[in-house]
Amino acid sequence: MVSTSKTVKALVETPAWIEGLSPMEHYQRKSDDGDGAFLRVLIDEQGDCWLYVQSEETWNIQINGSTKERKKIHKAAGVRFCMPYGGGGRSSRTRMALMVLAEAIRLDNKEDPGWAKP
Repeated sequence: MVSTSKTVKALVETPAWIEGLSPMEHYQRKSDDGDGAFLRVLIDEQGDCWLYVQSEETWNIQINGSTKERKKIHKAAGVRFCMPYGGGGRSSRTRMALMVLAEAIRLDNKEDPGWAKP
């Protein structure tokens, strides 16, 4: 039996593209706490991975006797991890882990789309 730590190490030390992921697609998932926070991973056209943790605030306002819902997304800074080798990346394992995270989000959203962040 292969130990989990060896499996994880082998996974993150092998730069690869994970089948099923698409460049420039946002892989987003709501927090399990339902507090408006969500996680987003973006893989750009160059294969660089971006990580964002954001929150959403919702409130109602009255306009001409009608109630309108308003939302504001509080954007945190994006953190980029570049492709290794020619892309200037210094954190290839972290980049690969974010690709695995994007795939996990994609699979969770497919299984439970009600918790997917649109």
